Amino acid sequence: MDTILPTMSSAGWVTNPSDKLDRLLANFYTTDGAQSVLYDRILLAAPSDVAEHKNDPVELIGALQPKLTAYLEKYFQRANVDMAEYNSGSNGAEIIISLKVTVFDSEAIGYTAAGLVTKKDSKFMYISERFNNG
Repeated sequence: MDTILPTMSSAGWVTNPSDKLDRLLANFYTTDGAQSVLYDRILLAAPSDVAEHKNDPVELIGALQPKLTAYLEKYFQRANVDMAEYNSGSNGAEIIISLKVTVFDSEAIGYTAAGLVTKKDSKFMYISERFNNG
């Protein structure tokens, strides 16, 4: 059985795999690793890696890919995360990463999300539309 995702929204406990994947990706890119005293720097989240590797897209992808895979595998049976540099500014101030994630539930049904993630000046500015494409 897959792990249920608790939320503090009116959705409550999210069990639908597509919705769960969408929320997990949003959480991964918006959670600050230092926002918890109890789990200081232990949270699997992207912003601390962005600050550390802000001008090097290769190192940033190298840090994010295994972390995102481990994060998603806490909620799904298996996760495949493919990241690649899509476009970067000359000084590294803006980095665009193409992301394709496929997760598999307990019945081996795959759910895919893909999009472009844009980092500008050490912050994630936007993610192309909604991750979840159905």
